[in-house]
Amino acid sequence: MKSEAAQLRKAEAWRKYYLVSDDCKNFKSDEHMVNCINYKADAKAEFDRMYDFNCL
Repeated sequence: MKSEAAQLRKAEAWRKYYLVSDDCKNFKSDEHMVNCINYKADAKAEFDRMYDFNCL
């Protein structure tokens, strides 16, 4: 299990890495919301892979 400090470093790195697109700041429909949430989930998964392999 990762230490609390390591978890905080990773959370801070994610905060700096991911920027919400202007298009996803205000949802236009339920479908649009789902698309934005899925995009963020995909970005988080890619971030986790890169972070875990020290690519960031």
